[in-house]
Amino acid sequence: MTKTQSMPASHAARVSAPSVPIKQPSTGQDRGAATARLLDELHHTDDERKQAVLRDEVVVLNMGVARTIAHRYRQRGLAEDDLVQAAYVGWVKAVNLDLSGGRGTSG
Repeated sequence: MTKTQSMPASHAARVSAPSVPIKQPSTGQDRGAATARLLDELHHTDDERKQAVLRDEVVVLNMGVARTIAHRYRQRGLAEDDLVQAAYVGWVKAVNLDLSGGRGTSG
C-alpha cells in the first residue's frame, strides 16, 4: 500500500506537490532568507489554503537540511531511510508547531 492510499483523501491532496514549482535557493543563506520570508508570510495570512501552500513550501525548501542532519547519524544501528523519514517527520512537526504559535522553527 502506498503512502497516498493509507492517508485520508483530504490529507493526501494537501501534501501533494505544489502546483507551482519551488525554486531551490543556491546557498544556505538564500534558503534561510527564503524560509524566514515564507514563515513571515505564513504568520500574516488567515487564508487556510494559502497557509497550506506556504507550509508545504517551507517543508520542501528545507528537506535537504533534514536529510543532511539524518545522514550525520548513519552507521549507528538504524537504517538510513528510517533516519531520513524521522528527520522529515520532525521537520513537518516543527513547521506545524511554529504555526500554532510555539515558534518551533528558527527563521
